[in-house]
Amino acid sequence: MSEHVKNEHALIQKELFTMQESLVLRPFLNIGGSGSGKTVTSLRIAYLIAKASGFDVIFLDAKGDNKLIPQFVAAMRQAGKTRIKVFPTTP
Repeated sequence: MSEHVKNEHALIQKELFTMQESLVLRPFLNIGGSGSGKTVTSLRIAYLIAKASGFDVIFLDAKGDNKLIPQFVAAMRQAGKTRIKVFPTTP
């Protein structure tokens, strides 16, 4: 792979992938089969966006899996976030 690959939406530099802010600000939908890694991928993307951009991240889980709440909170804390709210468990 060349050192710099650029298209209208992304830039890849030495194995780092960045997206334009206009794309990061759009809603994100992750679709895949059971066990395909959707949750892990979503948590990693949420962490990277929070860490790299400083944006607050809203994480919605349609399954309602309460085991994800601590993972999401830990990822946001690791990204340096101090204002973390989880609905509906946060007043």
